[in-house]
Amino acid sequence: MLILRVLRQLHHQGWKLGIVFTLGISGAIASSRSCVLAQNITTDGTLGPAVTLTGSRYIILPGLGQTVGSNLFHSFRVFNLNQGEIADFKSDVGIKNILARVTGGSLSRIDGKMYTSSPDVNLFFINPYGIIFGPNSSLDVGDKSGRGAFVATTVDALVWPNGSQFSATNPGGPSSLLTIVGDPGGFLTSARTPGPISNLGGTLEVYDNQRLILLGGNVTLSGGELKATGGQVEIGAVGGAGQVDLNLESTGKALGFSDDLVRADVLLTNAAKINATTGQDNGTGTGLIRILGRNISLTNGSQLDTSTYGQGDSGIVAFNATDSVLITGQNTTVFSQVVSGAQGDAGGIGIKAKSFYLTDDAKLTTSTFGLGNSGVVLVQADQVFLDNSAIFSTVESGGVGKALGIQIEAGSIVMNNNAELQTQTSGVGDAGRVILKTNGGLVSLDNSRIFSTVESGGEGDGGGIRIETGTLSLNNGGQLQTLVREGGKGDAGFIYVEATNSVDLRGISPTTGNESGIFSIIDQGAEGGIGSSQFAGGIFDALLSGRGNNIVGSIFIDTGSLSLTDGAQINTSTDGKGNAGAIIVQARDKVSLTNGGAILSGAGENAEGNGGAILMGAGELSIEGTADNRSGLTTQTNGQGDAGLIYVEADRDISVKGDRSGFFSTVEEQGTGTAGAIIVNARSLFLRDGAQVSVNNQEFKEAGDILINTQEDILLLRNAEISATTLSGEGGDIELNVGDFLVLLGNSNISTTAGQAPGGGNGGNIRVNIDRPRATGLWGLPVNDSNITAQAFTGNGGSIRINARRLYSIARRPLNLNTNDINASSTYGQEGLIEINDVDIDPNQGLNNLPQAPVDTSRLIAQRCNVRGEGSEEVNKFTITGRGGIPSSPNNTLQGESVETNWVTTDPPMTNPSEGNSSTNPGGLVPSAMRVPKTPELVEAQGWVYGSHGEVILTAKAPTATPHNPSLIPAVSCNPQ
Repeated sequence: MLILRVLRQLHHQGWKLGIVFTLGISGAIASSRSCVLAQNITTDGTLGPAVTLTGSRYIILPGLGQTVGSNLFHSFRVFNLNQGEIADFKSDVGIKNILARVTGGSLSRIDGKMYTSSPDVNLFFINPYGIIFGPNSSLDVGDKSGRGAFVATTVDALVWPNGSQFSATNPGGPSSLLTIVGDPGGFLTSARTPGPISNLGGTLEVYDNQRLILLGGNVTLSGGELKATGGQVEIGAVGGAGQVDLNLESTGKALGFSDDLVRADVLLTNAAKINATTGQDNGTGTGLIRILGRNISLTNGSQLDTSTYGQGDSGIVAFNATDSVLITGQNTTVFSQVVSGAQGDAGGIGIKAKSFYLTDDAKLTTSTFGLGNSGVVLVQADQVFLDNSAIFSTVESGGVGKALGIQIEAGSIVMNNNAELQTQTSGVGDAGRVILKTNGGLVSLDNSRIFSTVESGGEGDGGGIRIETGTLSLNNGGQLQTLVREGGKGDAGFIYVEATNSVDLRGISPTTGNESGIFSIIDQGAEGGIGSSQFAGGIFDALLSGRGNNIVGSIFIDTGSLSLTDGAQINTSTDGKGNAGAIIVQARDKVSLTNGGAILSGAGENAEGNGGAILMGAGELSIEGTADNRSGLTTQTNGQGDAGLIYVEADRDISVKGDRSGFFSTVEEQGTGTAGAIIVNARSLFLRDGAQVSVNNQEFKEAGDILINTQEDILLLRNAEISATTLSGEGGDIELNVGDFLVLLGNSNISTTAGQAPGGGNGGNIRVNIDRPRATGLWGLPVNDSNITAQAFTGNGGSIRINARRLYSIARRPLNLNTNDINASSTYGQEGLIEINDVDIDPNQGLNNLPQAPVDTSRLIAQRCNVRGEGSEEVNKFTITGRGGIPSSPNNTLQGESVETNWVTTDPPMTNPSEGNSSTNPGGLVPSAMRVPKTPELVEAQGWVYGSHGEVILTAKAPTATPHNPSLIPAVSCNPQ
């Protein structure tokens, strides 16, 4: 059987359904093969005469039962109908409810028609031991203008709000029917499991706007149909003691299950159908299909439908399971639609369970082809598993309205093997939003997709995708995508991902070749509205607010860590009318792009709009690619618009490795716009093995600018490059603000290039600022070819300004293959300006080694005194203030308060040649103020003493003092007496 195959498949995939199919289906089918019964309908005599009815039309008169107020009660020992037989319940005027119980202990087999003669009556049929409806069973109860509900149940008793009971398991009980007033208020079950209810291919239909209720133990629908046009179909499965509430007057649900009520299972198989559509003649009814149980399963082409074909709203489909809901198999469908020509809103689909499984090409669909909105699909479960299946909320071609979207709330959501969630508009109206929430759990898409699209012919906006989870994993072509297709008019929807732990995108689909990724795309021929492009106001507002729901066509990711590998992408692009959206990433820890992992935003060849911005904040960023699988961040345009801005800020380091991997803002050939800017802020930036930071315009406008700020270092190693290039426009500017070192090794370059033959334009400008108090500088290595250049072809060379503490192995000179050069040249224009502010501090510069042995300072002092001039009128004086003195030798200790020193005889004094000799100053031309004064007579100092203020005074006659220490007696005296 199909259901067994599905169970085996899910078991092999590690999924535990917990579904126990103990419904006795095979036995019921075997029993239905022979519907010839010896005894069909017999009353039990508790409420009227005990009689056996015969014939093919059984007239069940009021006198066979008991009438209490507006209720007519019947009690049967046996009740069965063969094919072609009719049970005709007659009632008097004023009867609202006919209530028939079966007390004999055997199940009822109904393969004929249940009929009520009164047009304004409900029929309750109660058999605690089981009810089977055969393939020829049918109903004709009440009418569409009054009452007409049909309730089949296997519970013990009906109960009323005042506590009265109508029991089928204890028909002689103490409760009196005389206390019963009005409609039943519920059902009562004992500890036993109620008998099963099965429909084996019959069509059980009530009139328009009426109710059809099956309430039993395990409930099985194998083929056949339950139908209530514009009305309500409810199925409940009870597995133990408790009470179920009932409200037939409600316009919505009639059955009320408590949370602690033990439940049984419900199975729909073999193309079983439940139909609660709104018909052409019904303008007021609202359909409802509601199933309550422990495990609920739809298999093998079974269908539930609450569509509207007339002028009213269609109703909802609701599943409420304490364990699992399984919907599986090709053509197994749950849908609620507004069909073409109808007017009204489609109802929604709601599923509540511990586990929900949608597998093997099964589908849930709400849509509108007419005038009205499609409904919402809401799933609430601990775990949700979709395999090769789909959920849709759509505005179809010809429809006018909104698709209200898809929302799944679960502990984990897993989609495998081409599973899809899709909201779309092909008519006039917006596509709905897809919302997934896991409360910190997992969302995993393996070769599966979530779409929100404006299709060809559609006029409306994409609703977008919102995911709030712990971990998001997209593998083997797993995708989130908002899209405006060719011929569509409207904005692509916004994609918002909040993953507290991580976002992991990996691989390419083995069947379709599609990359795993997150995409927002405007196709060629589509009109995508204004988009968000790089208009900074809205984008940065979104970044600051942490949401940004109003930025159409953009992608916002807020996560712990982000990983893109093996060709995975985050991509916003436009090839039609409208700007590509922005990409905003906030990662508290690490962003990793490897082996072709890329973040892209671009405008294509046919685009009439700009590429979007890429804004990233991360703990750290690691990019690693190869020549065949480049990784990095790219904004580009190949059309009329501009490439977008790239802004990256990392708390720690940014590392880029691999040929042509890195940061790129590019105008491709055929593009007419300008390249965007690249701004990078990090602790350090490392570019290795051909990695690049590049702005490039391959056409006739300006290249963009590059600004890089690092707290510590920038390292370019082995053919790494920071460049701004334009074919013939003005060169872009590069500014590097570095905390410690800027290092270029292994043929790495920093360059701005304007003009390639035969292009023109002035070279861009390069500014390098390395200005910290620590030892910093611009580094190269000898025998290397790492250069800093600002070149032009026919225009002027650009300017290069470098502020650094020191330049190591790099200098201003013509380009040479074996040196590290700084050059601002032009092939046909003027050379550019080079300005280098190099402090050139060498920590070893100007320092001499100290001698190994100290200098004997006593040998540096002359042991003689200058002779003072004899007969001089003035005495020269040398005074040292403060306490202390001068030792006779640097090797001796200080003397006492008076020290005598021997002085040597000086040379004879010089006389003033002008004094008394007019010939040396003829005509008095030398002013008296300029004349040399007379040399005073000098008296030789014999020692020094301290003055009253502590000053030292040299004196010709010093007092004699006896030192405290004999070693302090001077060895030499200038005037020995």
